[in-house]
Amino acid sequence: AAAAAAAAEASGAPPTGESEDVQRKRRHSEDQAETDEAAAAHWSGKAREAAGSEAAAGASDDAAADPGDHTRQKAKGATAQAAAAAAKPPSRKSGPGSNGSVPPAALVYRPIGFLKSCFGDKNGTPRQGVVCPESTASLTITCFNNPEHSVDGLAEFSHVWLLFHFHQNGSSTHCKPKVRPPRLDGQRKGVFATRSPHRPNEMGLSLVRLDRVHNATLHFSGVDLIDGTPILDIKPYILYCDRVPREFVRVAQWVVAPAVTPLDVVFEPKADEQLLQCADALKTMQSTDAARSAIANILQGDPRSIYRRKYCLEDPYVFNVDGLKVLCRFSQAGSVGGAAHVVEIRREADGKIELE
Repeated sequence: AAAAAAAAEASGAPPTGESEDVQRKRRHSEDQAETDEAAAAHWSGKAREAAGSEAAAGASDDAAADPGDHTRQKAKGATAQAAAAAAKPPSRKSGPGSNGSVPPAALVYRPIGFLKSCFGDKNGTPRQGVVCPESTASLTITCFNNPEHSVDGLAEFSHVWLLFHFHQNGSSTHCKPKVRPPRLDGQRKGVFATRSPHRPNEMGLSLVRLDRVHNATLHFSGVDLIDGTPILDIKPYILYCDRVPREFVRVAQWVVAPAVTPLDVVFEPKADEQLLQCADALKTMQSTDAARSAIANILQGDPRSIYRRKYCLEDPYVFNVDGLKVLCRFSQAGSVGGAAHVVEIRREADGKIELE
């Protein structure tokens, strides 16, 4: 047993029998140790550079004609003090620029929990939460030993901001300075003038309705996030500081009057019958009427990408929502109006819909 434990320790594997809290604390300690080791390596390099400067200053002094000159001794002492200051790492509380310290090359953030959403993947997920107020999600806080203490008082607020990580952007880390927002139907804008998920730092901010708080679990509606999204932080929505008076608001014209117009949504009779039969598949929505309204709101906003909208008009579009798998077809390109036809609705658990 001792040999097995030693082997597990040497391989870096976690000891068996650890509780979830112990494992979380151990991972935190390991991550912190890696960060401290990187910082130590950085500042040891600074120390070597400073020591080299001091040695050069000493050699210059030795070569001087008058070794007893008091001015040179003072300069040498100042060089040594500068070397010591350069070799000293900045305080954890000091920020970049506050005392000339150099910030770390990478910042590490750990999720406070992972969202459970009615949207299983990117297809069909609305681009803004207000598009589909019927959508639902929940979050269980996992970053504290007593997580319920961290949400004490949060139930007094109706809405919260969720700071999250775009975890399904793909493996590419390349980010373009100009992007094509779906509402502009192919026209380019600077990435910071849009809400594109493809950003230098893959962070997003979403305003959601807080329906209730139960222990350490928060229940939301009006969400635009997919299942499994890592949540980095929560902040309450406060009207007096988060709301800007209308007379002071300026919004780009392409947001007010987008090139892409809303679609009409038509449910085929077969799809309506299937929805009633799939009522038991709903995970969080309270009724088939709520599910139908959610599907209509999602499709009205045209969830397709620009590529699909332009080049895949004849292809069926399939998405999942709250345990349902929805198949629809589009009659015209979204940039000139048109309609989305809901053709078939199945249980998500039934697997892939066979396309005709």
